[in-house]
Amino acid sequence: MDRKREKADICLPGVPFEMKYMMDNFILPKLEEKLEHKTFMAIRYLLTTGIAESTLFDQLGNIEELLNGAKLAFLPSPYGVRLRLTVEGTSEKNSS
Repeated sequence: MDRKREKADICLPGVPFEMKYMMDNFILPKLEEKLEHKTFMAIRYLLTTGIAESTLFDQLGNIEELLNGAKLAFLPSPYGVRLRLTVEGTSEKNSS
């Protein structure tokens, strides 16, 4: 792990059971040793249909106060708009 960049390059085999074994027994334990602090992230999706992205944005109004530091992404598609809500915290309890 390059502490300056705080990134690691990891190559794993494409065979699922080999990759899972290596990830569980080598990669994750090594990364946990290297990390001084952990950040937990929780992501939830809401799917809307029958409403355009701009209309949805207008109807929600200013929701910055409700988000309280969380992030909201509008993900439009032909089937509707998915809203992705992302929160981060220092523990799983604080991030969900």
